[in-house]
Amino acid sequence: VLHWVLKREGAIACMYDHLKPNGRIVLEFGGNGNVQTIINGLRKVLRDHGYMENANLQPWYFPCVSEYATLLENRGFEVILAQLIDRPTALNDPENGVADWLEMFAGAFLQ
Repeated sequence: VLHWVLKREGAIACMYDHLKPNGRIVLEFGGNGNVQTIINGLRKVLRDHGYMENANLQPWYFPCVSEYATLLENRGFEVILAQLIDRPTALNDPENGVADWLEMFAGAFLQ
């Protein structure tokens, strides 16, 4: 869910402040470059059709590993492991492909 949280410093502070002493936290979310090809194509189509405001939306935050690790460390976390794992989502199924993905996750662009 963290890729939907645009106020990242606030979220990290909240996690840090509510973690028990010596506690651990495991985070998983979309990383840098996630769905970039889809978003680039969507933005191009929106711009080509005059929907500039929609094309410029930033509904997600997909940081690189070092960027998010730095944010965590700046708040006081000790980062033990941070890595980007390539985990492609198959979207070439005509029944459940890109159109379904757009409807489910990119609705803000289509308002």
